[in-house]
Amino acid sequence: MSESKIEWTGETWEVTAGCSRVSDGCANCYAETLVGTRFAGMARRRQRDGVANGSVIDVSLKVVNEKTGKWNGHIELLVMNLEQPIKRKKPTVYFVNSRSDLFHPDVPFEYIDRVFAVMALTPQHRYQVLTKRPERMAMYFVREENIRKARQERDDMGCWPLSNVWLGTSVENQAVADERVPHLLACPVSEGAGRFLSVEPLLGEVDLDGHLKSSTRIHMCVDVRGAIRNKSFDGVTRPDGSAMTRCEAEDAFFDILATGVKVVPMGSCDDFDDQTGCRGHRTPGIDWVIVGGESGKDARACRVDWIRSIIEQCKAASVPVFVKQLGKHPLKSFNEEACEGYAPRLHLKDHKGADMSEWPEDLRVREVPDGLKIGGEEKKRSQARTTQRSQSSRRGAEIQKGGG
Repeated sequence: MSESKIEWTGETWEVTAGCSRVSDGCANCYAETLVGTRFAGMARRRQRDGVANGSVIDVSLKVVNEKTGKWNGHIELLVMNLEQPIKRKKPTVYFVNSRSDLFHPDVPFEYIDRVFAVMALTPQHRYQVLTKRPERMAMYFVREENIRKARQERDDMGCWPLSNVWLGTSVENQAVADERVPHLLACPVSEGAGRFLSVEPLLGEVDLDGHLKSSTRIHMCVDVRGAIRNKSFDGVTRPDGSAMTRCEAEDAFFDILATGVKVVPMGSCDDFDDQTGCRGHRTPGIDWVIVGGESGKDARACRVDWIRSIIEQCKAASVPVFVKQLGKHPLKSFNEEACEGYAPRLHLKDHKGADMSEWPEDLRVREVPDGLKIGGEEKKRSQARTTQRSQSSRRGAEIQKGGG
């Protein structure tokens, strides 16, 4: 666990090591490069010096190919890291698995249970769970064990899904967005939490129309406690209109919960009318979008118009958007007819395109949802990192100019 250089989070919490590629966005995986070169090199030195003890660094050799430095497909469970958030009392925003994927097929659901148990025991923290496999994340939430878990928590209906856990998926182009976003929307989130997208590395124009609905999540207004106490649900009956038994009502409720439908206490609904009650189920949506171009070796180009489009879509839907970086090779706007498809490069000093002071004014947007704000620290941290990058860029330019 360490303070992250990623602008949209606080610290990283690594609970697994290793991964495997699933789409074009993985082609230049920074985690694979980091683990396969730097970490593996450190592990070899520790092994040579006889100080290897199974640490996070040491397990790097188990998850990458010794010759190529690429992922070998093996996943290592970092059990030694599970208790890290429990030891930290100060409220913190954690990015879960910045170098791996919690919902990789080789991570057992039983282990994911342990990760969620830690998150449940630390309500002072906020967690960002980001996956490229949202279909497996959706499977996790609808499995019978988790439905039973929800039943056990029925005396405190706010306990599941966890109110301090944000669920997200990464997309890089339209095809991947169309494939993954529906699975993310099928995952249940609690009030106070939400769903988010990491549109990075952005490799093409992405239209999120129909998914960005800031306050239109699926929900059903019922008197939850009263429903169980009175052995029936207000508004949830058998097809013939008769009242359900307690068991039927509980099964119906948890079936609804497992599919991602929000159950809102009667009268607490923003769309509730005293005369007609809840206006019905509504469509779930994305609550936050992070966007950025690709950086690192062999980074692919990103048109600033693609980023601009994401910003405009989010603003139109009143969804917070966070522009992380323009990437190593940002391309300017262009007139396709006049320039025959040619887009000149936008030259930036920062090698990741992460210095906001170099960006066009309308791209300088870094919004964070209220549910992920802890004492305003996120804004200060983001500003501090931006300032640090800017100063580093200036120092580099001065050194280059001075010839040394």
